[in-house]
Amino acid sequence: WVRGYTGAELGIDDDPAEYIANHIEKLEALKSESYQDGRDLVDIILEAEQPEPPGMFTKITQLNRIDSFKPGRLLILGSRPSHGKTLLAMDLVRTFCEQGKKALVFSMEMTDIELVRRLMKNTNPGTISNWRLKILDRTGIGVDYIISNSRIERPDFIVIDYLGFIKLKGKDSRNYEIGDV
Repeated sequence: WVRGYTGAELGIDDDPAEYIANHIEKLEALKSESYQDGRDLVDIILEAEQPEPPGMFTKITQLNRIDSFKPGRLLILGSRPSHGKTLLAMDLVRTFCEQGKKALVFSMEMTDIELVRRLMKNTNPGTISNWRLKILDRTGIGVDYIISNSRIERPDFIVIDYLGFIKLKGKDSRNYEIGDV
């Protein structure tokens, strides 16, 4: 959904290339307007008055004390190699999938089979097959790939393993590129 853009249907006599180019221009114009205008303070206040959406809780009490996982939140997990980052991430995937949440995993380090084998160590394969889980395992994943698949899948929880392998598209700084995600 894009505020101010209603979309349209392609007519039988319309040229698809011209149609797409025209709508891309409209979306780009809306995108630049929305970034320049910002949000109206009254809209922000009205949204802030609404109750916060419930978060997702882990089986790790200390982590829940810091904050629950809520929509729009970003958690970056970092440590030295082989210190359990993927293990923890997959444990969070297991916990949230067991709560009926939808998870999307981008893995640039391990294959989907390796990740599912890790899940199967503590979970019955029949249970895993009922989860709303999608694992995309390939190298050279770029920010656009992550964003487009996330928009299509609309998950409750996303794991990117790991940020250091994301293919950059020419930004001046990795911080700006990761910010795009």
